[in-house]
Amino acid sequence: MFELIMKFFLETLNTKFRKGITLIIAISLMLILALLGWTVANFLSADLRMSSRLLDSERALYLAEAGIDWTLKKLGSEYDCDLDEDGKDISSGSVLHNLEYGQYRVNCECEDRKCKGIITIESTGYIPGEDSYYTRREVEVTIDRAGFTKAAYVRNFLDWSEMSSRSRIDGDIQVLVDAAEIDKGFEGPDLDTITNEPEDLEIPGRGERIAEEGRYPTIDMDYFREWAQSDGYYRDYSAVAVVISSGGNVIEVDQAGFFTGKRGEVVRNLGENHGSWQDTDWAVITKVTFGGKRAELDREVGDTWIGDSVRIVKRFSGANNNQKLWYIEGSDILIDLREKDGQFNQTSLVGEGDIVLVGDRKIRMKVYVSSAPSKETFPNLATKEGNIYLRDAPKDKKSKSHSFDGLIYTEDGDVVINYIEGRGVMGYNVFWKGIVKLKYNTKYIPTEGFLGNVEIVTWWEK
Repeated sequence: MFELIMKFFLETLNTKFRKGITLIIAISLMLILALLGWTVANFLSADLRMSSRLLDSERALYLAEAGIDWTLKKLGSEYDCDLDEDGKDISSGSVLHNLEYGQYRVNCECEDRKCKGIITIESTGYIPGEDSYYTRREVEVTIDRAGFTKAAYVRNFLDWSEMSSRSRIDGDIQVLVDAAEIDKGFEGPDLDTITNEPEDLEIPGRGERIAEEGRYPTIDMDYFREWAQSDGYYRDYSAVAVVISSGGNVIEVDQAGFFTGKRGEVVRNLGENHGSWQDTDWAVITKVTFGGKRAELDREVGDTWIGDSVRIVKRFSGANNNQKLWYIEGSDILIDLREKDGQFNQTSLVGEGDIVLVGDRKIRMKVYVSSAPSKETFPNLATKEGNIYLRDAPKDKKSKSHSFDGLIYTEDGDVVINYIEGRGVMGYNVFWKGIVKLKYNTKYIPTEGFLGNVEIVTWWEK
């Protein structure tokens, strides 16, 4: 009996023990799983917080960079720090802009009062806003005025092989090509066809001579056209006619009224065997008859113009002072120095075609500077697609007889300089002949009316 009782007791004890062990194991597993769950939850939460902070930091940086981009776009057309455009102070400014997930503030500071040199831009991005941010990033950029800091800025080729040894260029000269290119860049008087050799860069004067790729500003023709229409002189000479009769110094075209009101202007032959700026390809209109279809010219052209297309060219001669800005649409500009000296005080010329000087008399040109508060400086001569051609050397062979105090600019055309004293020259190809004297001065070189006229000097995150 005792043995039966002990057996029952041991079996019962073993059953309870096994159940206890099972319970302990189950509880332990639950604790382990709970601990793992808590750890994973904390890890995921921390990772989420970290990801959120990283995302906010990236967004703040994007905001700061957006502020830089906005300012660079503005400075591309107006090189100053008048960010709020109130006209009170162009040398410094600040602006706050709102975007979808935050704000950016831009602070702009010029190194001089007239904003002619380096500009520093600080842009700060805030999440969610400047007054209550928990994330901010700041970027600082310094910029300069691209080609407007050079005495000569050339897109493709600079040929000074016919320049006098008495020439001098005080200021940097840059041709926007790789120095390794042997058919582009600088070409001096060394009588070979290889460019950018050491002797090709030895242009007399002070400053760097650089063969290096860069950014060439583009001219905003709409800017100058609209300015001339509102506060200057505008002419549309884009019409073209065909010569139906030609003899002696008289031509007749197929359009009534073509010559009406054009006495004293130039008619240019655009025909296949003409089209240059030699004397046989253009003439001054001295008399208009026959309902504006017929014109008498200042020279004989014979019958060689019959069947050719012709166009009116704006002609300047003698004194042209205080005329602000001229804009010639669809045609060329001719400055006639054959009989009179040319004088342009407070007068700038912009055209859509060629700009040509003919004759051996003197010219003195001082740029137009607008009145306060803008005080904008305009170029001496500017065109987008045309050539700028100083065809004839002055009679006295002196550089000061071709005097320009501002910028001579073409975007896609060539510039042929034949004696000059000036400030700055920009063109696709540039050719220097005779005595060339350029003395760069930022005061006289404009930036308004040009796009993409800035280059980044430094860019860093503070």
